[in-house]
Amino acid sequence: MKKRTVIILTLTIALLFGGCKHQAETSMSALFPSEINSIEVTFDMYPSETTRALNIDEITAVTEWVLALEMEQAPLDETETPSNYAGGVAWHFNVNSGDLTFSYADYDESAIFINDEWYALKNPSNPPIEESTEDEVVEFHGQLFHKSDLTEETLEWLEWYNSLSREEQLAVSSIPADLYTSDDAGTSDSDAGE
Repeated sequence: MKKRTVIILTLTIALLFGGCKHQAETSMSALFPSEINSIEVTFDMYPSETTRALNIDEITAVTEWVLALEMEQAPLDETETPSNYAGGVAWHFNVNSGDLTFSYADYDESAIFINDEWYALKNPSNPPIEESTEDEVVEFHGQLFHKSDLTEETLEWLEWYNSLSREEQLAVSSIPADLYTSDDAGTSDSDAGE
């Protein structure tokens, strides 16, 4: 009878500790949307920051990468978070225009920021995307535009416009239509200034 009790007690303890271990880590699959239409990433390496939309192949690769990550259930203590370390890099992801936002930081340790908490990772790895994204985004009057969203004529116009002095830029009275937003003043004309 004692042998049977010891076996039952041993199995119960093993199940309890096994269950605790399972609760101590989790994956992103429960948080990640089932359908992904877009992912925008901001690559942050002080002092520079670049933002761009991922293409379909990158969306697939990032989705597979995220779903394979295993994070600790308990958030990091405030003293262990990336904000307490100098240096490192971070990727900030915006899935489906805000359905899910999260950040991944590599600062000699790796952590993920989601639901307003930093979590340590059991299997850290950097996202499978190119970090050099400067050629993917152009800026016009403080607004970022993806090059893929602009016509070749607009890209040429931007190159011309950016070659002007500040005073010459102020004299330009119209801008290409695909750069025009409701916050801009003036008219739009894709042939202006050429």
